[in-house]
Amino acid sequence: MNNFAARVTPVGCSSGPTPGAKALLAYLLDRFDYSRNGGIFNCRSVVGGTTFSEHAEGRAVDLMIPTTGQGRPRPELGDPVTQLLMPHGKRLGIQLMIYNLRAWSAKSPNGREYRGKHPHYDHVHLGMTPIAGSMLNYATIESVLGNGTPPPKLADPTHQVTTGLNLRTQPTTAAPSISLLPSGTEVAAVGTPPQTADEHEWLQIRAISGMREVEGWVASRYLVAIGGELTRPVELSREIKPATAGLAYRVEASDVLNMRASPALSGDVLTQLSSGSTVELLADVLAKSDGFHWVRVRVTTDAGVLDGWVARKFIVPIDASDEPVSESSTAGAVAELARATHRVTATSLYLRQEPTTSAAILAELPNGSAVMQVADVQKESDTYTWINVHAVAGPRIVEGWVAADFLAPAA
Repeated sequence: MNNFAARVTPVGCSSGPTPGAKALLAYLLDRFDYSRNGGIFNCRSVVGGTTFSEHAEGRAVDLMIPTTGQGRPRPELGDPVTQLLMPHGKRLGIQLMIYNLRAWSAKSPNGREYRGKHPHYDHVHLGMTPIAGSMLNYATIESVLGNGTPPPKLADPTHQVTTGLNLRTQPTTAAPSISLLPSGTEVAAVGTPPQTADEHEWLQIRAISGMREVEGWVASRYLVAIGGELTRPVELSREIKPATAGLAYRVEASDVLNMRASPALSGDVLTQLSSGSTVELLADVLAKSDGFHWVRVRVTTDAGVLDGWVARKFIVPIDASDEPVSESSTAGAVAELARATHRVTATSLYLRQEPTTSAAILAELPNGSAVMQVADVQKESDTYTWINVHAVAGPRIVEGWVAADFLAPAA
C-alpha cells in the first residue's frame, strides 16, 4: 500500500511558512516533548544540488530530534515519529519523509537508503504537497493521528531486534517489507516453525508498528531472546566496516571465549571457543553492553552450526589484508592514483562490486577520497548513475562501482 502523497516539485521561493506546515509542526512539538522546531521556510536549493527544497515554498517541516554526545542518531526517539506518520502520509499530504539515512515517498513507501549530503541524524524532514501546506490544520491532524494516545502494548514479547530490521510478508528477502522495526523493538514469536531461505533462518513474529499490531517474517539472526538483564535496547554502531562481514576471524583469548545467546554478560553461554578457533562474522554492526563491543558470529561445532555473540576484542581477521599497513605502502597506492578523475563529496561513499545498492561493499571511501574512472561507461540503477573506478583501500588499489551523484571532478 502506498501511504505517501505524489510528489509536487517546488519551483521557487514563496513568502514564508504555509499554514499547514505550521500546524503539522505545532502538533508534533506537542506530541513529542523532546523534539524542537528546526524551521519551515528557507529560500534555498537542496543541499548539494540545484533544485529547490520544499522549504523554499514554506511547505516542509524539520523536527529536531536529540542525538548522542557524538552526534549519532537516537532512533529510540526519532523512529516513533516516523512510525506514527508512515501509515498516514497520504492523508496528511506528506510527500517526503527523511530520517537517519532513510527516505520514504510515494515511490519508496517502505523506505530506501538516503545518500544525500545531510544524513538527517538530528531531525526528521517532512515535505508536504502545496494543497496540504495551504489546507491542513491542527484539528485535521489530530483527527488522523489522535491526541497522543500511546501505541498498543505487545503481549508476551519473546525477542528484541538488534538492528533496523525489515518485517516481511514472506520468509524471503524478495518479499515486500511490511514495516521497518527499529533497534530495540520487542517482538513475539508466533510459534510457526522457522523457515530457511536466502541464507537466513526466518521467524514469524508479531510486533507493534505505529498504532497497530502487525505480523510477518524476520531474519532470526538479528533477534536476541528477552531474558536475564537484557531489558533495554542494546546500543549499536557501524564501527566494523561493512566489507568485513562474512570474513573468517580467529579467536585470540588467554583461555576460552564464551559465545553467548545475547550481547551481554548475562546472555546464556552457547559454547566455549578455544584460542585459535575460527568463526565467521555475520553482521557489520556492534552491540555495546557491559563494557564490551559484541559481534554476531557463526561457528561449526560437533553439535552443528551455532550463531551467537562474542566480545569483539578477542577475535582478529584471518586475512592477509589485515596485516599492519605501513605509511609507505599506503603512499604508494595513493601515488598510483595520481591521475585521479574525481573526488568523493559525500561524508562517505560505498565502493561496490556491481552498479547497484544491493551489491557487496568493497570499501567505504571517506570525504575527499580520490578515484580514477576506469572507462567512459555509465550505468543507471536504483535511481543513481554509476561509474567504474579505481580507489585506494588500505595499501591496495581496488576496482569497483560508485554512485557518480556523490563525486566531483578532481581539481
